[in-house]
Amino acid sequence: MFRKVILTALILAAFTLLIVAKSNAAPFLVCDPQSGVAGYEITGLGEPVSFVAQADGSLKYDLASVPNGTYTLTVAACNVWGCSSTAPFGFSKQTPSAPAGLRIATE
Repeated sequence: MFRKVILTALILAAFTLLIVAKSNAAPFLVCDPQSGVAGYEITGLGEPVSFVAQADGSLKYDLASVPNGTYTLTVAACNVWGCSSTAPFGFSKQTPSAPAGLRIATE
C-alpha cells in the first residue's frame, strides 16, 4: 500500500513538473527544415549571430535572453557556398503589466 502511495505521488509530481515546464517554455525562432543548410546568420539583435543548423537543416534559436523591445530580424540560410538572401521577421517581446483590481472576495 505504501509503495502505491509513493508511486502515485511521484507520478503526480512528474506530471506537475511537465505542465509547469511546458507553460514556461522559452520562445524560439524556428523555420522549416531545409536540405543543404549548414547554418544561419541572424541580424537585428545587436551583433550578427552565426550558428550551426539543426541536424535536419532547420533553425531553432533561443530568444529567452533577448531584452524586452521590438525587433526586426533578418535571417539567411548558409552552406559552404555562401548565404541565401535574407528573410525578415519582426516581433515584440513584452512582459505583462502588474495585476490590476486585486481585492478580497468571498467567492
